[in-house]
Formats: sequence, structure tokens, C-alpha cells
Amino acid sequence: MRVLLTYEGQMEKQYQYTKTKEIFSKEKDMPKLPGVYKFYDEKNNILYIGKAKNLSNRLKSYLSKSKDRKKNELIDKIKFLEIFLTKTESDALLLEQNLIRKLKPPFNVQFRDDKSFPAIYFSSSHDFPGIYLTRNKKLNGTKLGPYANVTAARQSIDLTRTLFGIRNCSDMVFQNRSRPCIQHQIGKCSAPCVGKISQQNYLEEIESAIKFIEGKDKSFLDVLYSKMDKYSSLKEFERAALFRDKIKAYRDIQKDQSVFTIYDSAIAITKKSNDFVNCISILEIKDGWLTNTENYFSKKDGFIPDEELMESFLSKILIEKGLENLTLLSDFKFKNLRTQLKDKKIYLEKKTFKNKKIFELASIQSDDGLQRQYNYPWIIEGFSSIENKAGVQINRIEGFDISHLSGNNVTASCVVFDKDGPQKKQYRTFNIKNDKNDDYLAMKEVLSRRFKRLEKEGKNFPDIVVIDGGKGQLSSAKKVIDKFHDSGTQILSLVKGPDRNSKYDDVLYFSSGNVKRMDLDQEGKRLLQFVRDESHRMALSRSKRRRKKITYSLLDEINGIGKSNKNKILRHFGGIESLRKASLDQIKSIKGIGKIKAKLIFDYLNEA
Repeated sequence: MRVLLTYEGQMEKQYQYTKTKEIFSKEKDMPKLPGVYKFYDEKNNILYIGKAKNLSNRLKSYLSKSKDRKKNELIDKIKFLEIFLTKTESDALLLEQNLIRKLKPPFNVQFRDDKSFPAIYFSSSHDFPGIYLTRNKKLNGTKLGPYANVTAARQSIDLTRTLFGIRNCSDMVFQNRSRPCIQHQIGKCSAPCVGKISQQNYLEEIESAIKFIEGKDKSFLDVLYSKMDKYSSLKEFERAALFRDKIKAYRDIQKDQSVFTIYDSAIAITKKSNDFVNCISILEIKDGWLTNTENYFSKKDGFIPDEELMESFLSKILIEKGLENLTLLSDFKFKNLRTQLKDKKIYLEKKTFKNKKIFELASIQSDDGLQRQYNYPWIIEGFSSIENKAGVQINRIEGFDISHLSGNNVTASCVVFDKDGPQKKQYRTFNIKNDKNDDYLAMKEVLSRRFKRLEKEGKNFPDIVVIDGGKGQLSSAKKVIDKFHDSGTQILSLVKGPDRNSKYDDVLYFSSGNVKRMDLDQEGKRLLQFVRDESHRMALSRSKRRRKKITYSLLDEINGIGKSNKNKILRHFGGIESLRKASLDQIKSIKGIGKIKAKLIFDYLNEA
């Protein structure tokens, strides 16, 4: 094993060891200084990046095996260690986060954010910018947010338009207006399209609107009162009433916002988890206003304790957003970050009576994010149901289905489920080489190809295989899987109920050499039906794509053969391959084709 000890980018020492434990046991090689360490495997692939106040103590923690499976897996793979010494703990924090963001090591926690959430967007390509809702990250202009949900964003836009008269129409509509629209009549647009407001005054309103949304303009209420008094003195009572309504709307906002005014600058961090995923939420407060909410997600993993997870998240947020001189609201202690937080003048504050409401709002945000992220809460119950009946632990289910076009162009699908739900990145489709109209042969082929690939790549076999069919399909599939002695895979087949009523579907399995019916509860059967339907959808989708490709490459290139005739031909022969083998007389026999069209088709296919 090699150890690289680096200080300020310069290589100082290099050691060669043969045993994994030596790297952690040789105290002389482990400096008791702050720094960052990188673990590599035998192929020099990055595994993990960490930081430590005392590198010697931290690295010794990897000396012994852990109860955590993932940590043991990491320890077994480590063949190469690189150490970067830093002057301070804060430098180590900065270096660690920059390296993680750049290299994305597989054993580090990867936080997925909610940047797909909607944002408020002010266009910049027009003399009179509009205000819109957007999810597009690439638009040029001023973007504010993201917002936790669409409703919140739309409400903010509606209120901003009421207060400032910002247009919401498209540029095309704007250019073709000759008179004010209904939005002007109800007080939500200042009608710049017909010259009701000058460009200078309109842009001033845009600037005020942006400050208002960001919570930066605390003098806004005074401006509204001044304008109301001005128009009242001029006896322009309708205009004065408009500003009166704006004051009322603004007062209502202030009531909702008052909970945040106890802080000039703060962030609140909460975490909620289920069995599979963590949702960490932040609320950003600036100048006493809630200016931003975001959710971040990571897979639930016992390898990293909650405190370390939250410290990693906090350091990421502080560095990426450049946050400092603020109050941090959290129930987590952040013991290892205390000294580093002082450098940024960040003060930790726990839940108290005065900030109780903020903590509650952050908690609601986490609950909402967790619910939206985890769309299949019943799946875990389905897994438990099948486990109880099958008598084995189940981590992975694969579903298979066959599809064909009138006996030709046979395709198959493989879908993958774990306790997080469908793993769509692992879905696979197959073109069946044996093009006979035989579902048994097709299923044998796809199962054999799938299991051979898993065996070759050293990957885990599925715990459960789900197929659609009766005893015959079940027996055929079992013969294939039994050839892979180490698989431990159990096969379940679903038999459709009378009149294809899913309520009466039967689940069949092998027990002691006999086919038996598995009596599952609602959640267990629902999960298997979901797997079956998903595999059917994938197989059918593959089949349709293949049909489209085949029909286009041949029949679509024949001039004079319309869509109706193409469909007749394909239905008659069942596919292109049968059509290729057909004689001229056989093609002519199709009603509506005739001698000329038949000759065109016959000549084209033979030339092709």
C-alpha cells in the first residue's frame, strides 16, 4: 500500500506497504495535524474523501472492522491513501468540500438538491420586462427562488403584480395590444403596452418588486403611504384606493412574515428520514425576511452517523452559498465544526420559545420534501408481505415480460425494484434472437442471458423473479434459473383473474417440487402487480419502437403505398420478415392492393 503525504500541493513523503492495516497502525506516518485524506482502490479509483482535525486519530478509526456493512466494504477496498496537510481545520473543510464536489467519490454522501423547483423570473430581453414562473435554469434575467411548491411561487407572483403592476403576458401579446386588457382593469398591470406608464417608471417598479420579493426594501410601506396621500390630495381617489389596497396586502404579508424579523440573517436546518432516504431542509432569512427554501436528499446509510452527515451538509452549504455572519438554527450540535464556524462568525442557536415557529416551518418543509421524494410508501409493506410468505429476506425483485408483433420481432424486458421503488436506470430491454412465436422459448432466452450477464459481472442475483403466466411459464422459467446454483432466486408467477380482474389474480410458486398458490395480503399482491405491469409496459414500448423502425425502413420508403395499405399488409403477413418471403401473387391477394402496388412492393423488397 502506498501513502502519499502532501503539504500545500507538494509531495514530501511516499511509503510502500503490503498490508492494509499497516497504513493505519504506523503512528509515525500519521501526523496529528489537520488535513484531508483520500482513499483509493487497487486501480487508483477514488473511494472516499474525508477531513480531520487530527489525521492520526481519524485514520486509526479505520483500523478495525465495523458493524456497518458499507464501512467494512470501504476498508476492504482501500489500497492507496493520499494525505493533504492543511494549516487550519477551516482549510481542511474548504479543501474537502471542493474535492468532493469535483471528484464525487462513491462512498461519500451525495446530496441531490431540488433545483427543479419553480422560481420567479424577470425577463431581461425586453424594454418592459415581465414576471413569470419558470423551471428553466438557462434563461437570461433575474431569477428568485427556488420555491418549495408551485402554489407558493404563483401566490408571490400574484401579490407582486398587485403591488407593482408588472405585466405577465407574452412578448407577442404585448406587441399586438391596442388597448389595456382585463389585467389592467383589475389593478394587476400598469399597461405599459399602451403607454399607461413610462419605461423609466416601469423599470423602477421592477427594481422595487425584486427588492420586495428578496425582502430588502423595508421602506416600501412608507412609499405606499406617501403615494396614497399624494393621490388623495389631488382628489384622484381611484388611484389612492389602489395604493390603499396595496398597503392592506402588504400588511397581511407582514403578519405572516413577522416570525422571521427576530433575525437579520439566519439559516434553519432540519432533517427528516424514512428507512431509505434523508431529507435535509434549509430556510434562509435575510434582513428579517424568509428569502429561500431548499430541500436536499441523500440515501439513508448507516455508514455515516447523523451528526457527521449534517456537518458534511452544513459545510457544503456554507461554502457553496458563501454564508457567514449569521445565526444557525438547528438541534444538531456540530461539535467538530465549532471552531470552524467561529471563523465565519456563525452562532449556533437551538429551539427556544422565540424561534419555535421557524423550527416548525422548517420541519413542515422537511416532511413535505420527504413525502414528495418517496412516492411509493407502500412498497416497503409489499416487500415485508412477500418476505413473510416466502420465508427469506428480499432486497431485489426483477420482473420479465415478452412482447411481439403478430409472432415476429419478439422483444423482452427486465425491470428492477428494491425497497426504494422502481430503479429505472437499471431497466433493460432485449431483442430476442429466437424469432419464433413461442413465449416459452423467449422467456428461457431472456432469463438465461440476464443471469449469465449477472454471473459474468459478479453482480448479485435477484431475490425474486416475477413473470406473467401460469404453471407452464413458471416451470419453464424455473428450469433456466435452476442452472445457476448459487442464485438463490425464487420465481413467482401471476395468473390473471377471471375477465382480467386484477382483484382475483393468483400468485404461484414452487414449494417442495410442487406448484402452490401464495396467499398474499393486499400490499404484497399490489407490489407484484406493479412489477408485472411495469415489465409489460417496458416490453410493449420496446416492441413499438422496433416496429416503427422496421416499418419505416422498408414500407415507408415505397412511393404510392399509404398508411392504410401498410397496415393491411402488416396485419395480413404478421410482419416484414413474412412479407419478404411472400410471392407476388400472395401480395396481390390482399384486398385493396392491386397488381401495380403489389409489383412495387415485391420489387422493392427483393431489391432491398
